[in-house]
Amino acid sequence: NSTVKIKLTGKVKTINNKYTNTKYAKFTSAPNADTLVIKGVKRGTSTLKVKVNGAVTLKIKVTVK
Repeated sequence: NSTVKIKLTGKVKTINNKYTNTKYAKFTSAPNADTLVIKGVKRGTSTLKVKVNGAVTLKIKVTVK
């Protein structure tokens, strides 16, 4: 149940995020937040994805211990 925060930076004025969660971790941040909050659900490793402004897909590898 621990969380981690990741700050998005760049030149875009608005952020339109689309999250893909897994059974090991999930995003708990608001849909258009510039700070991503990831919460561990259970032990394991997975890759979370966030699509920013419909163009760039960020892949974040998460290991929950």
